[in-house]
Amino acid sequence: MDIDSFSVSAHDLILATASVDTNICMVASNILGQPGYYGSKGSSELFKILARLFLESQFLTHEKANPQKPSEYIQHVLVPEAGVRLIAEDRRKSFSGDPISLGAAREIMMESVEFGSYVHDIEQYS
Repeated sequence: MDIDSFSVSAHDLILATASVDTNICMVASNILGQPGYYGSKGSSELFKILARLFLESQFLTHEKANPQKPSEYIQHVLVPEAGVRLIAEDRRKSFSGDPISLGAAREIMMESVEFGSYVHDIEQYS
């Protein structure tokens, strides 16, 4: 995954996190530790992409991320939300082409963590 293939725009992602139930994302990030079937490898790659988009551009400042540090906001809010949106896109492309709700994508994300930890574990790539 690279920055060019990341289809969710930075603006859309920030707007989405303003309205999303971030408690669900925090559970996915803190307790489950990864964005579903993307595993820890996917989490790491998403973090790198989002850090380039938001930190290197200085779009996400400490003031905007407050009370978290910008890197914590990326890891705990934006990575899970990007994972949800990518899962929703995967489902749309893989099946009938009909969109699924973000709630359904969150459910898939939370239910597929174990799979992701086996198949896309960052330790496999070290």
